[in-house]
Order: sequence, then structure tokens, then C-alpha cells
Amino acid sequence: MDQLLGIAKERGAAVLGLGVSGLAAAEYLLLRGVRPLYLVEEKRGAAAAELVRRGATLRNDLAGVCFGLLVRSPGIPERHPAVLYARAIGATVTNEIGLWFSGASIPTLAVTGSDGKTTTVTLAHRMLTAGGRRALLGGNIGFSPLPALLRSDAELALLELSSFQLLDAFPLSRPTRAPARAAILNLSENHLDFHGTTEAYFAAKQNILAKQAISVLPLSLAHLAKGCELPPHLFSLSESPLSYPARLYFPRDGELLCREASGEVRRLCSISDFSLSGEHNLLNLLAAAALCDGLVSGEAIEDAIRNAHGVAHRMTEIGRHRGARCIDSSIDSTPTRTATTLRATSGDSIVLLLGGASKNLSLEPLIEALDARVRAIYTFGREGARLYGAISESPYSGTLVRCEGFDEAVTKARETLGEGDLLLLSPACTSYDEFQNYTERAERFRHLLGLDEKGKETS
Repeated sequence: MDQLLGIAKERGAAVLGLGVSGLAAAEYLLLRGVRPLYLVEEKRGAAAAELVRRGATLRNDLAGVCFGLLVRSPGIPERHPAVLYARAIGATVTNEIGLWFSGASIPTLAVTGSDGKTTTVTLAHRMLTAGGRRALLGGNIGFSPLPALLRSDAELALLELSSFQLLDAFPLSRPTRAPARAAILNLSENHLDFHGTTEAYFAAKQNILAKQAISVLPLSLAHLAKGCELPPHLFSLSESPLSYPARLYFPRDGELLCREASGEVRRLCSISDFSLSGEHNLLNLLAAAALCDGLVSGEAIEDAIRNAHGVAHRMTEIGRHRGARCIDSSIDSTPTRTATTLRATSGDSIVLLLGGASKNLSLEPLIEALDARVRAIYTFGREGARLYGAISESPYSGTLVRCEGFDEAVTKARETLGEGDLLLLSPACTSYDEFQNYTERAERFRHLLGLDEKGKETS
């Protein structure tokens, strides 16, 4: 039974925000016959006008209207007047992912974590596809899963989920559906500008473990599996003894091994051809394999590993400028993620671009990762002054330059480049002070370096 749709049909619904997820939710509710359907959005474009033509009502706010279900878009805070009003009148507050879990009839594999989500779901999707499974891919990776509730031949779904999407994913005390397998890749401080505290952020992430059959976790987070129906699938860079029943996935001598809950060790596949660098990517691979094991064969997992390649804007080499390698890792929006990228980057003469908008996070992980290989740092944007100040007071002894904007930072940095240098865009901040998203920031980076999509210099 689709409980949320039942509430919406009985009492009406509202959608707050008409981005990718909000538009998908509004479309789904309209097609399922939900009336009245109220839409609240400041930026009113052609898509909103079309929804109104088909029966929705566009409003500036929700004051004074009655409805039973509010679907809020990711990133809209709890203190938003429409959310507060919905809770005051007793409406159920959910989101696009909540609608999915309430209405889905196929098993869902769900992945969250502070870092590595997109790489992991991309690897997992390739494993499932190589094994002949018809797997729907969606969520935070940029594709709404909701259209599949209306028409799809998929036999299972694979969703990347952010803390924003998990916040309202299970709004009812007795959810009818939950992920068949749910993975938390890691937990580190993030999105404090939205959640307020690290504890609240972690709690949102852990919502993914709501009543699922199998949890997939790093060994360090194994305690989160307490109460699961089946032994968890754990992953680690080395084999470790366990005092409780669980599967453990780990690498050894170029192979991926699984130690069963019984203690028996079996070979899953070879990982000697895995091309993504860094221990963090090896952990992503282990998580993907732990998520898919039993759904596809070891041969399918190995085939996906053999053909793996990086995801755009994540340690992606986009070409050379004045003989220097240029790396786009624009996705790195936290100090922890930039620290991980620095440790995984090969090169003894790194020129680093840092800055953007703040998430109110500690800079300590970044400061600790600044070693002698980083010869110069250019800071920019709203967080540029804070970054400059913190690095100035640290043991870092390389060149440090404060710039006002992104263009100035890239322009000044590129003028210093020479053969053997590596220019790294790993900002440790979001893009929202100057750009719509990290992809737009990455494209501006490429343009300022005069590189085309094939990495050739155009000027």
C-alpha cells in the first residue's frame, strides 16, 4: 500500500521548490490524480506554467490552505515558513525519496556517505549491468527515480542519497518499505550550515538504515548494524577478526576476498586491473562489491572493475597548460575531501586552488594534508579569507596568495605554471557564491585555462 500517495489523494498535497526533484514530485503527484496540488517556487519558469496548465496551483506561500502532504526539495531547511506551517496543521512532510520508498515495488539498493557516493554507485551500477540486471540509477547522482514508479522495466533500483534526501525519506513511524541493502560509506563533518550540528548530520545519514535487510558498512562503523535482520556486509583495507557474525570484504595480493560469517574465506574476483588511484577509491570499490555480491557473479564484478574509469570532476585530468597537468576535482566541497584528494594525488609540485562558499566546517583536515609537495596555494571566494588566515597560521611554508574571485585565482595561478607542475582545483568549499553548481565551476576552470573538451589548448 502506498501510504503517502493515499494521504495526498485524501487531503491534497504541496510541493516546495521546483528543482529537479520538486518537478519530478509534482509531475508524479499530478499523474496519480492528486488534487489540490499546490506549488511554491520563487523562480517561475515554463515548467511551472505547464504544471499549472495541467491542474496545479502556484502560490507564493502556503498560509491558509489545507493539505495532508508536503514534499520539500533537498536543501530547504526545517525553519522554512512552509515547512513550519505544514507541521503546524498536521501535514506529513516528506521528499522525492520518501515518495519513492512509499510507492516502489522493486527492491532498492541505497548508498550514502560523506564522500565517495557517486563513484560507488557508478561502480555498483556497472557491476549490476555487467551481470545482466536491469537496474534503475537515480537520486543525488542527478536522476529522479520517480518516473519509474509510473513506467519502468527495471528489476531493482540503485539510489545515491544525500543527507538532505534522507531527512524526510521515512516520515511515517511504520514505513512500509525500506532499502533491501543500505550502505553508509563513511561519516565526517559536513553540511553544518544546514544541519547545525555534526550529530544532526550523522543522524540524517543513519536514516538510510531504517529496517533494511542488509547494511553495508566500513568496519569502523560496524556498530551501526545493530538490530539488522541479517549479518552486515562490512569492508576494510585489511582482514580483521570479528566477534559477531558478518561478512567482511577486503583486498589481498590483487584479489578481492570475502570472509563469510562462518569464517570461510572465498575469492570474489581479481582487482589487479582497477585503475582508480587512492585508498579512498579502493574503499569505494570494496563497498560497491559488498553491495552487489550475491546479486551478480564475481565475473560480473571483475568485468566492471576492469572497465572502471573515473567520474567527471573527481580527480579528472583535463589537459596541460604551459606543460603543467591540470586536474579538475571541483566536486571536493569539504576540507576532508580535499585532504583525501591531496593524499591520492601524485606530483611533487602542486599548485592548489581553494575557496568558494562555506559549510561552516573545520579546516583542520585540510591543514594537516598540506605537505611540502604543495608549492603554492591560491584562495578565493567567500571562504577565501578564512582559508588564507588559517593556512597563514599553520606550519605551511609555501606561497600563499589571497584572491577575490575564482577567475583571479585561476589566472594568477596559471601564470606561475611550468613543466612538472600540477594545477589542482580541489576547492574544499561549495560553488554557490559564484556558480550554480560544481559542474559550472569546473567548466569555468577549463575555459580559463584555454582547454577544449579533449584537453587541447585553444589559445
